[in-house]
Amino acid sequence: RNLEVMCACQPDCISVDELQDMEQARQVTDEYGMVLAGNIPPVDVLQQGGSEEAGRYVQRLLGSMETSRDFILATGFDLPHALPEDNMLACMTALGGMEEPMETEQESELDLLLMA
Repeated sequence: RNLEVMCACQPDCISVDELQDMEQARQVTDEYGMVLAGNIPPVDVLQQGGSEEAGRYVQRLLGSMETSRDFILATGFDLPHALPEDNMLACMTALGGMEEPMETEQESELDLLLMA
């Protein structure tokens, strides 16, 4: 019900958290031609889950959004400060953006993002 009201306001994007049913959100945002963003659980999956769980969650979420016209993979809320880097790298790998995690001697991009 709230999603339809939000879409009627014509924002550029509707971002939802992990409590929102993504299939329902996808149906509403597709009907209105809106971009949908969400909804990797930042605590349960990214902070407290393992890297395999994080990767599988992203793969399942992307699979469920295959038919969506406009979708942005994002966390359902802010990233926790104590986020295991391996979990975020697993999400990136699941996206197909990286074959393997990069090893660098300098601070990683994730470290820089978390410090911002």
